[in-house]
Amino acid sequence: MIRWFARAAGLASGIGGLALLAVLSGWRYHANPDDHALLRLALSARPERLEHCRQVSEAELAEQPVHMRQRIQCVGKAATYRLHVRLDSQTITDRVLRGGGLRHDRPLSLLVEHPVQPGAHHLAVRLERVEAIDSNAVVLVDSTRRARQPPLPARLSLGESQWFEARRVVLVSYDIEHRRLVIHTRPGTGDQPSPTGSEAAP
Repeated sequence: MIRWFARAAGLASGIGGLALLAVLSGWRYHANPDDHALLRLALSARPERLEHCRQVSEAELAEQPVHMRQRIQCVGKAATYRLHVRLDSQTITDRVLRGGGLRHDRPLSLLVEHPVQPGAHHLAVRLERVEAIDSNAVVLVDSTRRARQPPLPARLSLGESQWFEARRVVLVSYDIEHRRLVIHTRPGTGDQPSPTGSEAAP
């Protein structure tokens, strides 16, 4: 009796599982049920290295051991950058970006996404160094292996009208080779993505 009941329960469970599988296989999954487009900003780049230098006085030099005396002393840090993104008349991102690591001297990374109503919009992206350069500051040219990846320019900007298609991604990224922001749109069948962008400002 117990064995028969166990078999019946197992059969019912199997039939229920098959029915559930049939229902789920016919269910349509919508990744974006609201039919929005998506604006994605993604970049990874090395910040500039800034050094503030000053001339050491004779009194200060006299207090130091002979082998450590330097008439010019410099204190350096990695630059930070403010990212400002506007879509039409609305600001959708306004934040400060810093490099990774304890001293923020490693590449900074960004990945943010914003849903956008389909249609034509004017997109404006600006990435500017926060720190001003005065007469006592210099931007170092890195002679180490990291120099193979040039640092971010002091200012980058991009502004243009862009068509946003429902359930499609418009990607804004950083072109390291040409040092500019670029927009990648989803290609048509058999086509390649066609990035557009604006030049960096020194």
